[in-house]
Amino acid sequence: MGTTIPLAANRVQRDYEGRRGQSNIILKARQLGMTTWVAGQFFLKTITHPGTLTLQVAHTQDAAESIFRIVHRFLRCLPPSLCQGALKTSLVNARQIIFPGMDSEYRVETAGAPNAGRGLTITNLHCSEVARWPGDADEILHGLRAAVSPAGETVLESTPMGAAGCFWKEWRDA
Repeated sequence: MGTTIPLAANRVQRDYEGRRGQSNIILKARQLGMTTWVAGQFFLKTITHPGTLTLQVAHTQDAAESIFRIVHRFLRCLPPSLCQGALKTSLVNARQIIFPGMDSEYRVETAGAPNAGRGLTITNLHCSEVARWPGDADEILHGLRAAVSPAGETVLESTPMGAAGCFWKEWRDA
């Protein structure tokens, strides 16, 4: 088991931060920490901006839960004094963390869920491994984007999977 250390940006993460905007796409290599970085930035926004809903969507339930464990680690590592008042949670499970004092929530879903993101107003949308999403990834992504508030931030990230499919089209069009 490793040691928990503060999240400090590496060169790739710093470069991303310098270019980050409202709509982002990341063609990522393995093990550069981009998923962790995005999860960390969205967690920070969730706990510092009242009324925030962050939704993370991954290609499989196992992948979604794996990424969400990173978010749980961020929560566990907050100083205990911060976990009172507005940052006191009312629900913490494998699918969501709710901060009722902030009216904020961090939620995880899979792209295979037929109603992923439906009925929500999303502030931060993190779509992970989009090239590996099952079913009609274009339709799922369209539905998710429709739920993002006008001032919201979107991050699509994936390792490559050939010159075809939803992520490839998004990358090409970016």
